[in-house]
Amino acid sequence: MQRPALRELLGVPVISSAYWGFDLYRADVEQETFLLFTWLGIPFTGAPAGTTKDHSRYTLVAYDQSGQGNALQTGIVSNPSWMGRPTGYEYSKLYLRAAELLFFMDPGWGQGVNLLATPAARDVYLSHVRTTDQCTVILGCGNRGCADLFSVDGSPSRRLPIRAYLQYFFRVREAAPDPWLKDLDPHSSATWFETLVSVRLGQGEHVLEFSAKHLDGSGSLKLSCQAGAVTYVVINPVFRDGKLVDWQIEVTDTMPSSFSKRPLVLVSDGQWYVDQELKN
Repeated sequence: MQRPALRELLGVPVISSAYWGFDLYRADVEQETFLLFTWLGIPFTGAPAGTTKDHSRYTLVAYDQSGQGNALQTGIVSNPSWMGRPTGYEYSKLYLRAAELLFFMDPGWGQGVNLLATPAARDVYLSHVRTTDQCTVILGCGNRGCADLFSVDGSPSRRLPIRAYLQYFFRVREAAPDPWLKDLDPHSSATWFETLVSVRLGQGEHVLEFSAKHLDGSGSLKLSCQAGAVTYVVINPVFRDGKLVDWQIEVTDTMPSSFSKRPLVLVSDGQWYVDQELKN
């Protein structure tokens, strides 16, 4: 089915991209509620009191280059209560995968809409950015602590979502979404899931600064950008006696082997981290 026909069926997507080839839909899931009362200390369910919208259904549709839908996955997740926690554990998290696109939500831990591209889709993107008039910097963690904030040329700091704490869920639940992890490196020796972040910069000199909310100090990197260049940056805080003493930042023009199976962040907590529609 072509994209226009699917949109007529499913409605208006909350996030979409022609370049990345997907639509993400959201719909409220209504549940009937009942009045509760007690008589002689015994609880009874009374008449219907109306409906609630405690859950949402997300549907991720992937399209091929012709605009034909080639993969679809859907699921339900609990909406956060007024206290910020999911209204039910059964649907407290959601993981969807459609072709080369990965979606996850964990409202209880403040994780809104997140979309990742598999290494295969990431590499296609990296081949395309080499034909543009900007340079591309790919950020990733090393094997120690990591930054979770970054800024470019003195701009306000932005969250750096290159380490997601999802591995605990994968490891302890039999329902862990194994197909979701296909072709990815789950970093099984730790409690996090490693990703990569792309930063697009104009030609010329730039300064990137890295920091972490739970660590003192910051590290900086000066880069000279050329059109179509792709640069990889490995971020490693250096500790001594449990204290941060320096930031080790490695720069290379070839992809580090540790990056090879990491997906690329497209959207983190509802915010785009790549070009939504890539243009030359």
